[in-house]
Amino acid sequence: EERLKSYVFEPEMPTQVLNDAAKEELNNTLSLFMKTYNDDIVQARLLCSSEEVIDKLDPNMKLTLKNISSATEDEEKIYAIADVEETYGNLYSATKKYYFVIGKEKNKIEVMEVY
Repeated sequence: EERLKSYVFEPEMPTQVLNDAAKEELNNTLSLFMKTYNDDIVQARLLCSSEEVIDKLDPNMKLTLKNISSATEDEEKIYAIADVEETYGNLYSATKKYYFVIGKEKNKIEVMEVY
């Protein structure tokens, strides 16, 4: 139990902050992914670099992007931390922090972690 309490997720985040245009594009990319995920999981898989990225999610929940709290980049990838609301039917919803890594070349989600 002590070991679990001491665990802190520290995502890889380069220091190069995104400019406003890149932040807007990131917001559009994540919003599109979540809308597509809510409507058609099969199509949402096309927005990810591998099926494993999306297979971690519960297919019965809906995702809504609340805000992007941090967004940085390096030469090849964009790194973001976002608040995402998970909704299960009309019964339960919770806002959680998600960590995303998006490849610049293909604009696909390579990593998506909930913490």
